[in-house]
Amino acid sequence: MPYADPEKRREQQQRRRDANRERFNEQQRQRTPEARHQEYQRRRARTDPEEAREMSTTQSRRWREANPEKAREYGREHQRRRRAADPQGNREYWNAWREANRATWLASRARTRHGADFDADEMRSLQSGCCYLCGDPLSEDGRNANVDHDHSCCPRGKSCWLCRRGLACTRCNTLIGQVNDDPDLLRRIAANLEPVLVAVRKRLAKAAS
Repeated sequence: MPYADPEKRREQQQRRRDANRERFNEQQRQRTPEARHQEYQRRRARTDPEEAREMSTTQSRRWREANPEKAREYGREHQRRRRAADPQGNREYWNAWREANRATWLASRARTRHGADFDADEMRSLQSGCCYLCGDPLSEDGRNANVDHDHSCCPRGKSCWLCRRGLACTRCNTLIGQVNDDPDLLRRIAANLEPVLVAVRKRLAKAAS
């Protein structure tokens, strides 16, 4: 049986192509470059899987470097199809990836939101690892480090070198957002809160005695 032996199968296929050369050439001309490339990859995979994978990876990287816009669009389309096919599985995959690669994810998100010039590690170092408002230490994993900026320049979640003020802890970032970045209002709140706290603590101490 010729198909049991790969060498005999190739010989039979070659004889068939030779006997129908014109039709074979026409079929090859009608095939797209992508189809020819896929067939080539399948043949390589059958003969040498490891070399085929390495070659495919190298070719893909070169293509992405030569066609960055198309590569990004293909990547986005792949993600759209993946989300549509299995929304729950996609969410679980990316949640697990973010937890396992939190530093990489945070750096990538920061560059997307705040520009290529933004360096959270450098800003943290300049602030000695502390919130620029209250002075409390910021977490090492960046969970409570927020980029505080002037909202009159950039919208929420984004910033630029012009409006960026510093890294603030979540508590301080929320606080100044609630008072619309008004230092006078914060001073009035502090001035009114202090005597009330003293009076209440005196009453509590008197009641406990």
